Amino acid sequence: MPASQVPGKEDVIVVCPMSQAQQEVYRRLVNSHDYVLLRDSEVPCQCGSGEQRKNCCYKYVPQDEVECFDITDIRVTPHDDMEEGYMPWYYFMLVAIVQVGTLNFPCGPTPSKASAQAPLNIYSFWAISQACKVGNHLDLVRVCPRDPKLKQEKDQMFAKVAFGTDDPDVIEQNDKLVSFDTLNREQRTLGKSKF
Repeated sequence: MPASQVPGKEDVIVVCPMSQAQQEVYRRLVNSHDYVLLRDSEVPCQCGSGEQRKNCCYKYVPQDEVECFDITDIRVTPHDDMEEGYMPWYYFMLVAIVQVGTLNFPCGPTPSKASAQAPLNIYSFWAISQACKVGNHLDLVRVCPRDPKLKQEKDQMFAKVAFGTDDPDVIEQNDKLVSFDTLNREQRTLGKSKF
C-alpha cells in the first residue's frame, strides 16, 4: 500500500487519576529518607553556611539510614573527616545509578570524587521512573517471584520503603499477575504453532 493511502496516526492520551492506594505509596516514596536526600541535595544547608546540603552537613550519608538501595557491595574509602559507618553523598548517588544499571561508570566499586561528579539528573531520572511506576500500577514496584534472587532482594528493599511494610502479601506480586503472564505466554506459543 502506498504511503499516501495509509491513514494518519492519531494519539489519544487518557489521563487517569491515581487510586487512593497509589497516592499513599507515592507520598510515602517521595517523602522517604533517600528521596529527600536527593531532592534537597542542592538547596542551601539549614545550618546557615550557604553551601548546598550535599557539600555541607549532608556531605556524608549514614550507611544504616539508606533505605531503598543495596549498599552491601560498596567499599567506602575512608576520608580524614568521615566517621565510621558513613559514605560520601556522591557514593550514595552512584549506588542508585549503578544498582539499577542505568549507567556504568569506569570507576569501579570505589569511585574517586572526580569520577563521581555525575549530573544529578541521571540519578533523578531513575528516581522519577520509579515514582512513575507507582502511578502506572503498584505491581510494577512489587517484588516479582520469577526474577533472579539478587534482583528480588534489591526490589524488596525498595518495595519495603514504598509500601511501608515488609509483609510479603503486600510487597510481592500476586498470583493473578503470574497466572496472566503464564496464560499470555501459552497463548503466544499456541498462536505461533497455528502458522
